[in-house]
Amino acid sequence: MPFSVQPLSVCPLTPPLPTVVPEARAGHSATTVDNADIYIFGGYLGGVGFLNDLYKLSTKSEVWLKPRCGGDPPAGRLQHTMEHYDGNLILFGGTGNKMVFNDIARYLGVSCCSGRHIPLSLSLPLFASARL
Repeated sequence: MPFSVQPLSVCPLTPPLPTVVPEARAGHSATTVDNADIYIFGGYLGGVGFLNDLYKLSTKSEVWLKPRCGGDPPAGRLQHTMEHYDGNLILFGGTGNKMVFNDIARYLGVSCCSGRHIPLSLSLPLFASARL
């Protein structure tokens, strides 16, 4: 059965908070930007639950930063995908809190480029075996 992917949120990034090291986690996503920075999002932390935080590791300075989102962040999740595209971080899907997500979030302005709308026209199979 085909389904459509609905945008979740658009989050412009503002200057990061001072150095903060992320907690150990499982099921998070990670992607590189311009071969210089690594971003991680979400995952699961025992005793806390599903996470919806974003961290940046500068590989040049070896310092962790926590970018701040100007809009509503995506819901906490794990087993999702995140990619860097045209100066933005694009987050798709995942699972969390007895839900299977079929959404997209976009973090704007990760590098020097400004964000733009990414048209989506997807027809993907729905996996009936996806249960939590």
